[in-house]
Amino acid sequence: MPPNVHVYHEAPSSLEDLLSSHMPRSLPLLRRLQFSKYRTASSPAERFILVADDDSYNAFTAAYIDVSGGPDTHMWLYSTLEDGEAYIDGDAQNHYRPQFDLLVRASIDIAKEYGKPTFYPEGVLLGSLNTRVRRVMENMGCLSSRLSGYYDKWLFKADKLGGAEGFVLPEGMKWDSPNYSDCVTAVERTDVPRTPDVLMRLPGLVIRLDDGTPISWAFIGSDGSLVSLHCEEQYRRRGLAKALATKLIKQGTGFPSQNDGWSSADVANDNLGSRAICKGLNGTVDWEVSWYISPPLLLFLCFFPTCS
Repeated sequence: MPPNVHVYHEAPSSLEDLLSSHMPRSLPLLRRLQFSKYRTASSPAERFILVADDDSYNAFTAAYIDVSGGPDTHMWLYSTLEDGEAYIDGDAQNHYRPQFDLLVRASIDIAKEYGKPTFYPEGVLLGSLNTRVRRVMENMGCLSSRLSGYYDKWLFKADKLGGAEGFVLPEGMKWDSPNYSDCVTAVERTDVPRTPDVLMRLPGLVIRLDDGTPISWAFIGSDGSLVSLHCEEQYRRRGLAKALATKLIKQGTGFPSQNDGWSSADVANDNLGSRAICKGLNGTVDWEVSWYISPPLLLFLCFFPTCS
């Protein structure tokens, strides 16, 4: 029997519960679902896809997609292929190929229904993609250009963060929420493809001087990851970024159902400063992720009737 495919305009509570039962591997997709549901940040073009072998949901793949998005991530997915031990044999990988095939087909249908060009002419940006899933989808021809390098997925628990208890800001500094001007500055300091408008929709925290100048900031991304963490050069090595990250992670997203305490960060292996902060927060590396542009959707539909 082929897998069953369900496409939702709004994520049902049952999908949120299903993803919650597969934490922490399902964290990016679960947080993206919750961000849409609880922060009234949904898009008319967004959809949730669930592909499962049967109603037991022992083996399934789920995704969020917003083909109207950009320049940041359009699509997140989670598959039970990600669970378990590090080694996955060929039979297990082949088991999920029909699920990924149907997921791609559903995504193409959603793009056709949208009927407008995507932000990237090449297709949609699939983000925080677990390497296990990425390898299978690459072999199937379901991915094209790689937009990023590979990143370690660091995991944090709010009740196990270390190193910033009792931290007091130096005189002349204060905690604050980011304003639009702060978000413009944050975008200028990083090459991550986000806009000030995107950052304004995210939970964030700023350390600023009494004259209003922001000197350190960070945000919680729509997938629950710590993003755009930055401290201006002249204020580094004072523990400010670490204290800010700790405070922001403990604040969390404010979602009614986020009581699991999990957060994450995607860090390149050669980003020694960010890795040091993650270690100082008692974070652990769990898996590897990357960002890919999918094949051009219309070309994919015309020339590749199946990616299997």
